[in-house]
Amino acid sequence: MAYELKLPELGENIETAVVVSLLVSEGDAIEKDQPVVELETEKATTELPSTVAGTVKKILIKVGDEVSVGQVLMEIETEAAEEKPKKKEPEAADKEEPKKKEPEAEAEGEQEPPKKAPKAAPPPATHRGAHEVPDDLAAASPAVRRLARELGLDINDVTGTGPGDRITTDDVKAHARKVIEGRGEAPAEERAPAAKPPAAPRLPDLSRWGEIEVEPMSGVRRKTGEAMSRSWALIPQVTNRDKVDVTGLEEFRGRHKKKVEQAGAKLTVTSLLLKVLAAALKRHPKLNAAVDEAEHQIVYRKYVHIGVAVDAGHGLLVPVVRDADKKSIVELAVELGELSEKARGKKLSIEEMKGAG
Repeated sequence: MAYELKLPELGENIETAVVVSLLVSEGDAIEKDQPVVELETEKATTELPSTVAGTVKKILIKVGDEVSVGQVLMEIETEAAEEKPKKKEPEAADKEEPKKKEPEAEAEGEQEPPKKAPKAAPPPATHRGAHEVPDDLAAASPAVRRLARELGLDINDVTGTGPGDRITTDDVKAHARKVIEGRGEAPAEERAPAAKPPAAPRLPDLSRWGEIEVEPMSGVRRKTGEAMSRSWALIPQVTNRDKVDVTGLEEFRGRHKKKVEQAGAKLTVTSLLLKVLAAALKRHPKLNAAVDEAEHQIVYRKYVHIGVAVDAGHGLLVPVVRDADKKSIVELAVELGELSEKARGKKLSIEEMKGAG
């Protein structure tokens, strides 16, 4: 039987990915969990494994294509399962047993205790509180689900127009307008206009003054630019300069670098700063806090996860060292080396870049 391998959700707010390379060809026999496609998202490059074993029947994508969540990437021919009918036989037999006992019970004047009727599922509402919306059945990304909850909508009532009837952000907004118009309210845009970032100015035709070369910007570089712009706009920019005598630190590094090398890593200044920063965050928890503007509250993290920027060649990636306060300098140096190597080799997963302060 033919199985359609579709692009799954790769992470929160990730709707598309670019095909970097195809790791299999049509006619190849593949195993379950074998990588078949290499994809680049806005955050990292990752390999997509097959969810079934079989033979690649047809590849529907090519290198350079931008694919969306839910899109069919390839068809895989799998062996038809023949065990399903066997599983149904005991179930049928189990269902017939009570029927044979019913006449005996009636003859002895016994009555079977009444069965509890299953609770009926509540009818879906079109406009409810954010915590009452059952959105687990809808074909939508986490970002779209969150938008529906924030608008107080039941996402299961929204008609999807994306690939495979997938619900998009525009679908949720269109449904919200219908609900608001039905209640006689003004559209949200008129009631509370959202501030939109200014459009990027277009470059002049630089080829007028000489030879140029154009290179498409990768998703990683676009995401880096967006994150830096957002950080500049939302986080107060403070610069503090101090002169520090690191003679003792360098002496410490010289005494212990061989021990770290035996563990398979290098004792760099960055790994030492990780230990120092982790201790500082434990002592000053306000520096390890986040501002939730939507709920008007401050969230204090009880954990210490630190992101370390790595120049991966194809963009700036930020793998996260988790529980840095609980690890020794040797453990931090080893983990930092492993994460940096994975970043440069395009092997970082989305999860390895989440959770930092």
